[in-house]
Amino acid sequence: VTVSKSFKAKTCAHAHGEESIKNAVLAGVDSIEHGHDINEEVAELMKANNTFVVPTLMAVSSRNQRAHLKGLDKEREYNLKKRIRETLDIYRLKGVRIGFGSDAAIPYISHGRQAVEFELMVEYGLTTAEALIASTRTNAELLGLDNQIGTIEVGKFADLTAYDKNPLNDIRAMSDCKFVMKNGVVYKSS
Repeated sequence: VTVSKSFKAKTCAHAHGEESIKNAVLAGVDSIEHGHDINEEVAELMKANNTFVVPTLMAVSSRNQRAHLKGLDKEREYNLKKRIRETLDIYRLKGVRIGFGSDAAIPYISHGRQAVEFELMVEYGLTTAEALIASTRTNAELLGLDNQIGTIEVGKFADLTAYDKNPLNDIRAMSDCKFVMKNGVVYKSS
């Protein structure tokens, strides 16, 4: 963390559970990836230290998909899902900023399917607006790029996507992107 900060680089920690998350926050990381199974005290510490969480719910979902495999306890997997929903409620209650990430490229999570993370965020209790903001404004803030990306404003890159359906009405619309513009250049249009 010290070396990264000296280069003005962002840091993150792959962490689960109260003790490991608390240690990472005290060490000064910018975000916690996964961040499952915390209490209110840890969430308050994260808020006080401006530490983000990126819950990567697709990773949890992939565990549930693999629950049929020998050695995975289905009841444990169900209880994990329930506990993660409770954890997200604590983050929201305490004002910890929630970012967006899918943990793509691990088993059962292939690249190109990251939009499923939106559906899972809503399934786990976030509003559709919160899920969309996590992937845009919040991620831009986490990366320290909010003066360039994350919102549609004069002076920022013209990075836009469009959909036939309103994702605020049905978050599954995010899986069917019809238009992509990056820095004012159209890359996809249908």
